[in-house]
Amino acid sequence: MFIDPSESLTEQQVLARYRAARLGGHPDIALGWLGLLIAKNPGSTRLAFMMGRTLLSAGRYSEAEAWLTRGLDYHLGDHRTKNTGRRGPLCIVGMPRSASSNLTKTLAAFTGRPSMELGFGELAPRLDVWLQDAYLKGFIEGGYASHSHLNATRATLDKLAGNGIRKIFVQLRDPRQALASFHRYSLQNAEILSRLNFVYPGYSFLPAMEQMALLSRTYYPSLLTWMMQWEEAAGDRSAGIEIFIGRFEDMVDEAPRYLETLANFLEIAPEEIPSIFEDGRRAPAHDEWRAYLKLENQERLDRDLNATKSEFYHQK
Repeated sequence: MFIDPSESLTEQQVLARYRAARLGGHPDIALGWLGLLIAKNPGSTRLAFMMGRTLLSAGRYSEAEAWLTRGLDYHLGDHRTKNTGRRGPLCIVGMPRSASSNLTKTLAAFTGRPSMELGFGELAPRLDVWLQDAYLKGFIEGGYASHSHLNATRATLDKLAGNGIRKIFVQLRDPRQALASFHRYSLQNAEILSRLNFVYPGYSFLPAMEQMALLSRTYYPSLLTWMMQWEEAAGDRSAGIEIFIGRFEDMVDEAPRYLETLANFLEIAPEEIPSIFEDGRRAPAHDEWRAYLKLENQERLDRDLNATKSEFYHQK
């Protein structure tokens, strides 16, 4: 297939053709479309990583490594050289829909740190270790503030500890309320809604109560597992990482004290802590989720949560 670079196409049209070629098993054609985008957007982190992953799928490993390295350099920028070592990184992990992303961005802005998402992408096994280690090294050297939803698996904790991460602040939220928040968010986010419709055909046409009932059987158990993994990790120091767990509800109800605790744990100067959630903040709706579920499903969620014996949400 001949790709005419002079053809008048929008970026979204080129991206659509790139995705169609890649999903259709034509990586060489996909690379052609991607090359057009990169020519118009040099220095794009996202496109560099896309090029690296597409080259991986074509089996062109040395070229893939070069593009992934380039993407990493774009992403980390010159923060590694700007940070003189006075600032350590801020590593925050949050339960989905716990406002941990906003918390991280706010702390990054007030402490003058760059922010990044700390995650391990889906890469070829032979490049996984190399890229993850380079990514983490840049995160530490640059004094970044990071946010992620990483699972507390032993492999992940060992990877973080092995690259110098010594402290992690984990933010939880009542998983029942996190479920209701995710449900509302999914209806406003086209990408998430598209995924849900793919996994559960016709999802977007279901009544809200049926959508929540479906998510309570599928997504809710993953929230409980995620929460208990981090609670158990916090009590096990064998990985060499100190983990402190905070709650979304306390952040909203008692913002000043919560942020002081956060500052002390992450070793941030008190004057660097912003007064967030004080103007126009609302009290956390602890039982809002019940309005979306029939009584039998409400009782099931209560039972499942109590069965975890969570230190933070177990109802004695």
